Amino acid sequence: MSATISDVAKRAGVSPATVSKYLNHKAVSSKSYAHIEQAVRELNYQVNDFARGLRTNTSKMIGLLVWSIDNIFSTSLFNEIEKRLIDINYSLVLCNYNKSAAVFAEKIAFLRQRMVDGVVIQLGGRISEQVYQELCDLQAAHIPFVLVNNRVDGIEADAVLPDDAQTIYDCVTHLLEHGHRKIGMIMAPRNAYKIQERKAGFCRAYADAGLTADEELLFSFDDENRWPVVSKEKITGFLQAHPELTALVLPGYRLTIAGINALHHLGREIGKDVALIGFDCGVLNDVLKPPVTYIQLPAEKIAADAVELLIDAIRSKEDRPPRLIRISAQRIDGESVFRI
Repeated sequence: MSATISDVAKRAGVSPATVSKYLNHKAVSSKSYAHIEQAVRELNYQVNDFARGLRTNTSKMIGLLVWSIDNIFSTSLFNEIEKRLIDINYSLVLCNYNKSAAVFAEKIAFLRQRMVDGVVIQLGGRISEQVYQELCDLQAAHIPFVLVNNRVDGIEADAVLPDDAQTIYDCVTHLLEHGHRKIGMIMAPRNAYKIQERKAGFCRAYADAGLTADEELLFSFDDENRWPVVSKEKITGFLQAHPELTALVLPGYRLTIAGINALHHLGREIGKDVALIGFDCGVLNDVLKPPVTYIQLPAEKIAADAVELLIDAIRSKEDRPPRLIRISAQRIDGESVFRI
């Protein structure tokens, strides 16, 4: 039979209330702490987290719902969030909805059944009506969540977002400063918020340089859940339709891989025929020749801010306005941008 708090208290010579304080990381005297610690060890006492959750209305679990686990940013986000939750005695439940609205609904239902205290949600692609409704239902159930990487019209929630407009502005400005004027940017899958932000940064860079952006060189598409076949076909077609391009911005890890693949297929040499700026290519650059210039999303900072916002919402006794944190990205120079 498992030991109880009363058993630990009796063995340690303290009250059950003192043991409860110890287990909940509250202050007890150094003498009591030592006695309780020894009793816990001798009795092999294990905390019943489920029972404690029923008493305290908290599970000490956080959900992380990502849109695609094969995205390098998703795995980085998982690693960084888990590190921070361990430090505050929380566990992490990882779910992948794999770009499917139906699976998104199933994973939300699963996380609610597990009685998680809150959820970090990484959204990608088109935001369907079903996803929108699930977010509304979470809010109606007073389950805190933080959106990462994306916003949803009509949903007022805490969010930690890369500063997409400024990031693209910096990329395009860098290419313009190297003499490029015919700069293309590919955006996939289609997402209203991402496209709006990135297009704004793209056009502003041209305007600040006293030039006019050619919006024909902004290309977006949906992969129809058949990546990488569709992405290679779409990007290859775009590049063939615009042989005047001298530079390309690929704002996404998988998009960068697909773009490089398409350029190789067409026999266009990166760093000589086409200048290229990709995203999150740190690992790729170990094998790419030439190593590409890329934008590094700071997963560590995004994770830290998301956890801070979520824990604050969980512990808050009163409603508060949603908070938005924008995170700056860093350009890592490789050898794929040249001067013309």
